[in-house]
Amino acid sequence: PMADVPQFQKYCILQMPLAQDYESEDWTFETLFNANKFTGKSSPTWLATAMGYNTAGGSGIANGFMLRLGDANVMGNILNGRIQFAGKGTATTGLQAGIWHHVAIVSSKKTVTVYLDGSPLYSIAAGLDKVKFVAEQGLRLAGEDRTGTNISTTTRYRYSQVRLWGEARTAEQLKNNMYGVPEDSPNLWGYWKLDNYTTGKTNVNKGDKDLTVDGEKMEIDTYFFKDYTGKNPDAFVDRNPTYNSGGLLFDTNKRIEIGYP
Repeated sequence: PMADVPQFQKYCILQMPLAQDYESEDWTFETLFNANKFTGKSSPTWLATAMGYNTAGGSGIANGFMLRLGDANVMGNILNGRIQFAGKGTATTGLQAGIWHHVAIVSSKKTVTVYLDGSPLYSIAAGLDKVKFVAEQGLRLAGEDRTGTNISTTTRYRYSQVRLWGEARTAEQLKNNMYGVPEDSPNLWGYWKLDNYTTGKTNVNKGDKDLTVDGEKMEIDTYFFKDYTGKNPDAFVDRNPTYNSGGLLFDTNKRIEIGYP
């Protein structure tokens, strides 16, 4: 299918707030992802992150998940990161530039598995019994914060079919439903197809790294993408106000094919 998928450049991310805190021992995050290129062995970029909360350690992306691409001495197409307060996990198989990959995280009974195109890349023991995804921060695509860390100005990170589940999806379910699921599927917490957008204004925290509820606010022009479950607020493009003061936040009106070549 063809769609106006967001294509993120440097200094912007997609903020995906949730309507409520979601907490579960078993959960799944999945997305279709396409990068036009990757970095070398240098600083990491962020494919997706989510703030998590636990009573012992408080809030942090290591308590939810930070799924990165590359790191020091790790090529920029290799998935790695910390999930559910586990130690760092690193894949050995890399993503290819210019094609759509299905990427998933499945947490089942304190075992976290990262999947690529329906096949497991690696598993690691979780450090927490469960994850509470924090409503205000929700999910974030293409960055740890609105700086869109380390993505170059000529790089495009593209996303479609983003889903958050309150269950551990099986490998068969991942393989057979990469391109869509019923919008009323049981245990589907959020479903952002990212296939079209509307424009408008929203308030964001003024501090670049400030994701707290009570942060100082400022108004920005943005693009909105709806949650097809109807449960959550619209996702929206957020940007670094210092480095990206206006203009294109992502490449609009460039419809591209979603799928494998």
